[in-house]
This record gives sequence, C-alpha cells and structure tokens, in this order.
Amino acid sequence: MRMVSGLAPNLTHFYEISRGPSRELEVTQAIMLGKPKWQGFFPGKREVESIAGTDLPRNRFQRVVFPSYVPQGLKHWAQVTELSNLRCLDLPWDLKNASALAEIAAKGEAPSLQRLRLCSEDSYGNDDETEESQAAMDLLLSTLNPLHRLEIAGYISPRTFDVLVDHHGENLRYLALKPSREEISDDRNPLVVFSAPVIHRFAARCSHLTHLSIPINRTRGDKYEVGIYRALNKLPSLQYLSLQLMYSVGPEKQFWDEEKDGEYRLSLEFTEGDADRIPMAYLQETFSNGIDEVLAREIFSLISGINPISRNVSSKLRYLRLEPIRKIGWNAPAV
Repeated sequence: MRMVSGLAPNLTHFYEISRGPSRELEVTQAIMLGKPKWQGFFPGKREVESIAGTDLPRNRFQRVVFPSYVPQGLKHWAQVTELSNLRCLDLPWDLKNASALAEIAAKGEAPSLQRLRLCSEDSYGNDDETEESQAAMDLLLSTLNPLHRLEIAGYISPRTFDVLVDHHGENLRYLALKPSREEISDDRNPLVVFSAPVIHRFAARCSHLTHLSIPINRTRGDKYEVGIYRALNKLPSLQYLSLQLMYSVGPEKQFWDEEKDGEYRLSLEFTEGDADRIPMAYLQETFSNGIDEVLAREIFSLISGINPISRNVSSKLRYLRLEPIRKIGWNAPAV
C-alpha cells in the first residue's frame, strides 16, 4: 500500500495476483515462522522512512485489476490514489465494492472510466440475489458515466439489464454477460433471459456494439430460438459474437411432481457410473440440441442475414463462436 500510495508515483497499471502457497517444505516452514517486517524498497537507508512520512504525490492509475479481492477495500484506494485518469477497472463483485464504486462515481471521481469488469466469486454465502445487493448494482450502473466496454459475471436480474441498456447502450462497443447463480441457492429470483423480444429492444439501443457475448437457450431450433438469431441480426455494427448455447438433460427437478411423475431419476451431477440411469428419451432430447457444422452455418446465415439466392450479407458479422453448455438448476431452458 505504501508503493500504491505514492512511493512509486509513475505507476499507472496495477494487477494484483493471488496465488496459493506451494507445498514445498521450505515454503511451509517459512509460513509457520511468520512473515518478517518489510524493510522497504531500500533496506537500511533511512531516507526511505523519511520519504514515507511526507505528503507523497498520489498515483494516477489508468488500469487497476483485482482478480480475487481488493486489499483494504476500494474505498481506501480512492482515498490514497488519484482515480481521475482511471480508464479500466476489474474487480470482484460484492456489496461493499459496489457501494464504494457507486459513491466514487457519484462524486465524479472516475470520469475517465471506460472499461469495467465485475465478476462474482464462486463461493458459498454469495449475496448477489439480495435486494440490497441488486439495488447497489442498479445504482452503480446508473451512476457511472456511459461505458465503452462492460463485462459482468454473476447474478443479473431483468431489472439490472434494463438499467444497463438504458444508461450505457448508446456508448457500448463491447458487452459480455454471464448470468449465473449458485447451484445450491434456493432463491427463485429470475435471471435475465435473452429472448427475441429482449434482444430486439437491446439492439435498438446499442447501435455501436461490435462485440457481444451472451448465453441463449437452445430449444431444438424451434421458432423461439430462430427468433433470437434473427433478432441478433438487428445489431447494425456487430462484428464478433460469442453465444453460449444452454441446454438441459431431462426435466428440471423443481418442476417435477413425484406423486404424479414418479421418482425423479436425475441428479445435479452425474458420475461415469450414473450414465445408465438417464432415460433414453432424455438423451435423445439432449442430442437434438447438439451442434454440427451444417447447423452452425445455418445459425451464422440467420444472424448475418444472408440472402439464400443472392448470397448478399446484410450485417457486418465476421466471427461467430458457438459453445454448447449444459445448464443445471433454476431458470434452465425447458426441454
């Protein structure tokens, strides 16, 4: 923190790396002995101590990345550093960080911020779905200056997505959203679902978007799924698209009635020995949601708006990535 607070005044890019200790005997012994007091950048030179006790110039960061946690909290960083030049911020999503960043934005202390990445940690006790946490997320997105690049992984409600589109849509060039929740969560708050009507509204507000990554529900190529691909064609500037094609194996347990349907035969996780427990009808349904080269080309044609006769393309789409992913838990696509 002394380095961040001014001992390295020319520092503009900061990336915090968290790694667990190795299992080597020497490392274990060193941990047991305790960490010695830091001697400073110039051990044995008293001038370092005198410098540390004076009013140092504040670092003017341009990029700050916190992959796992924010040392001493984001509010403290705002007090000891200068954020007016900050263009890119990457930090784990939690209520404390959201409140601090919303306060920073409300004060106009991060006017240059253009790129923001919020990633929810995969740990028990996550409070993403609480009203307090969602209110903080909505306040943050509505307070920040319109962003050019935004990435969010974690719980994203339909309300939050509306705030995102209304406040940042016109400026966005890059958007990557990964709505998710803990598998063990008993909450039933809805995640945003990227249906055709949702994407149509989204496309009307995001005319400059060139990069997009979102999940969609794979439903055997029915009219609802085809409608999604055609809606994506309405994004006039889209060049790079990544779609996570979500599918389910059999019906979801929360919709299962054991009195009427009998014993539920699927579990959240399958091991190799459990494969024979999956009914054949479920497997057939699952494979019908698979992807091959022919289907991938058809999807590209729909999104690109390729005229089957003239072969003219009505969009700028250059790259399409399709990634089939099995969805487990609440809000999974129906099969």
